[in-house]
Amino acid sequence: MKKLIATIFASIFLFSSHSLAADLGVTVGFGLNTNLGYAEVTEDQDDSRSSGKATDDGVFVDDSMGVFAEVNIGERFSVGLDILTDSYGTPEAQNEQNGSTNKVQVDFEDIRTLYVRLGLMGGSYFKLGHVSGNIVTNEVMATSSQSGSTVGDQDLDGTTYGFGYAWTADNGLQIRAEGLYADYDTFSVTDTSGDKYTVNKMESVTASLKVAKAF
Repeated sequence: MKKLIATIFASIFLFSSHSLAADLGVTVGFGLNTNLGYAEVTEDQDDSRSSGKATDDGVFVDDSMGVFAEVNIGERFSVGLDILTDSYGTPEAQNEQNGSTNKVQVDFEDIRTLYVRLGLMGGSYFKLGHVSGNIVTNEVMATSSQSGSTVGDQDLDGTTYGFGYAWTADNGLQIRAEGLYADYDTFSVTDTSGDKYTVNKMESVTASLKVAKAF
C-alpha cells in the first residue's frame, strides 16, 4: 500500500511539473476531529510464576484538533499535510495484583498525514494518505520496584482513506465534513520485565469538521 501511495504522489508531482497551464493555489485551515480507535494486542509473558499468551482488544473514543495546508493543482487535485496540534489517547486501564494497582494508558502524539485529495462531483472528494506519529505508553507498575513507563515508545505508521464534502463560498471560505478510515502497521515490543506485546490489529475511524480558506 505504501508503494501505491508513493506512486500516486509521484504521478501528481510529475503531472504538475509538466502541465504549465494548470492553475496552482493554496488552501489552509483547521479542524475538529473525533477519533474512534480499535486495537488487538497479544501478551507473551516471560515470568517464572506464569507463562503463556493472552490476547485482548479494546475500543476508545477521543477528540483532537489539527491544522492543514494544501497545494491545489488545477480544479480537482490537491496535495496536503495535516498535523494534529494535540494528542489523543486511550482511557486509563487498571488491574489489581497482590494488593497493588497497576495502571496503563496510551497516547498518540505528533500525528501527521501526508495526503492527496481528488475532487469528485459537486463538492465531494476522495482522500488518500500516509499517517505517521508516535505511540507513547504511560505505565505505573505498583507490583514492582519500577515506576513510570516500562514499554518504550513506538512509531506509528499507517494508511488512511475516505470521503468528504466541501462547501465553498465565492470568497474562497470553505466548510468541510469528512470521514476517514485508517489501518496501521502491526508491531511487537518487549518491556523491561521481558514480556512481549504484539499489536495484531490497529485501526481507526475519524470524523472531522473543518474550516479553510482557499487562495
